[in-house]
Amino acid sequence: ALREEPRYALAYVGLGDLYQHSYVANHKREDLDKAREYYERAYGVEPESPETNAGLGWAYFLRGDNEGAFSFFKRAFDFGPENPSIAADVGSFFRSIGLPGKAIQFYTHAIDRGGFYAAAASGGAIDELHRLRATCYERLGETARAVADARTWLELEPESIDAGLFLARML
Repeated sequence: ALREEPRYALAYVGLGDLYQHSYVANHKREDLDKAREYYERAYGVEPESPETNAGLGWAYFLRGDNEGAFSFFKRAFDFGPENPSIAADVGSFFRSIGLPGKAIQFYTHAIDRGGFYAAAASGGAIDELHRLRATCYERLGETARAVADARTWLELEPESIDAGLFLARML
């Protein structure tokens, strides 16, 4: 795609995502450096794209710069408030830094807007949003809400052993 259209920001985001996932799996610093490089290239092409800002948010987060990450996630949401993928990313950022209450707000926002965010860096679908939100409710001690989300998760993914075990633990 980049050979045909070198200013296609989402192609750079996709490459950044690949290196980000590789970094998370293998913890090779060069993968994180490449992810950030591609996210920065995407940002250089489209600085007002929700996806380019979310990508840089993850790059900053993985480097331990939560302030920098927050600023990019805020921009991502400001540019794409109706995008469930972006809302899910922002929720996952808040979940990752230990703010489950804030994460719930953004996961709910994503679910209310259709919930599908397979193209996002975090990947997944609406069942994944219910799983993530359920774990946040669990952290807050809101068992009834965690159970409700776990039941929805299990309805959406009936073969999931994880959903069944989570629900059993909550009950």
